[in-house]
Amino acid sequence: MTATTDDGQGRARAHVGVTQLFHRVNSLLPEGQALLTVEHTMPAADALRLMLRNNFSQVPVISGGRILGGFSFRSFSRGLLEMREERTDPLGLPVDEFIERFTIVDVTAELNSIFDGLDADSAVLVGRPDALIGIITGVDALHYLYELAERFVRLQEIEQAIRALIERAVTDEQLVECIGRSLGQLYTGREDRMPRTVIEMSFAEYRSVITDGRNWPLFEPLLGTERNRVGARLDRINDLRNDVFHFRRELTREDKQELTATRDWFLRKLQLADERDLENG
Repeated sequence: MTATTDDGQGRARAHVGVTQLFHRVNSLLPEGQALLTVEHTMPAADALRLMLRNNFSQVPVISGGRILGGFSFRSFSRGLLEMREERTDPLGLPVDEFIERFTIVDVTAELNSIFDGLDADSAVLVGRPDALIGIITGVDALHYLYELAERFVRLQEIEQAIRALIERAVTDEQLVECIGRSLGQLYTGREDRMPRTVIEMSFAEYRSVITDGRNWPLFEPLLGTERNRVGARLDRINDLRNDVFHFRRELTREDKQELTATRDWFLRKLQLADERDLENG
């Protein structure tokens, strides 16, 4: 929910609601989710057909609009094993005979409140026993958390690949010389703080060291392309990196594709370097 207030100069300022700032259960609910429930009197055979038709592994069971629990392939199988009456047709029994307890969480609950339920039942119900809002499955949680983590993983892979390429291209002594040539003026008067290893360098410093014309002959054999193009690629990733780590905006689909393409580009450069090493003995 977004509220607006006056900024003191007659202009409206939007304020983002708390539920939009923090990762809560409502963030995981799939948009436009078709909520499917079954009455506790429905025959198990009908419920199973309904689940197969909709590609669901479980459905909430209700009575008079109130949640009683869940019916699933697992609960049905467990019920079969517990049956004693050999002549009873389990498919004709109501789902009420095969109900299992499902975790119910409030829509504003924290994400960690659903993990035990997902581990136990592969799904949790969202809402209240008398007002079901939705269902979250383990796949829903996995997709959401992957979306959150993907950009950080790609940036980590890119940065680690750059470090590996630098370490392949120059010796420790050469790196110190490269850093001095490219970054020396930036550290005038504070030379003791100037980085001496790749792990101490910032992303922008990687770019400066690699694309400095005085250093480029050391990196060209590995990167194998024009220095300006490499610089432009690193500039773009640095901009995206700042957007991600400072939470300035959501990345677009094209941004994510660019991160993946750049990660793959650096990976190919490392693979080619490995192949050359093998050829050279």
